[in-house]
Amino acid sequence: MGYPFTKGMFAELCAWQCTQEEICASYGKTPDEMNAWCLDECGTNFETAHERYTACGRVRIREMMFALAKENAEIAIWLSKVYLGLNA
Repeated sequence: MGYPFTKGMFAELCAWQCTQEEICASYGKTPDEMNAWCLDECGTNFETAHERYTACGRVRIREMMFALAKENAEIAIWLSKVYLGLNA
C-alpha cells in the first residue's frame, strides 16, 4: 500500500497542530486509510500517534515562547500570568 507521505511529514503536520481532517485532506485519504497507515508506520492507531506528535509540537511552541520572553517583555509578562497565575 503506497502512501504519498512519510512518517516525518506526518510528525511535522501533527507538530503544527493539524487536525486529522486537515491531514487527511492534505493527502486525499480517508480517516480509515490514515488510521491504517498509522498502524503500519507508527505501530499504533491515528489517535495515539497524533497525540504523541502534537505533544512534541506543543513543547516546541513553549520552547520558542520562553526564548522570545528573554527579548520581549510583553511575552514575559503573559507567560508569568499563565504559568505563575499572576494577574498584574
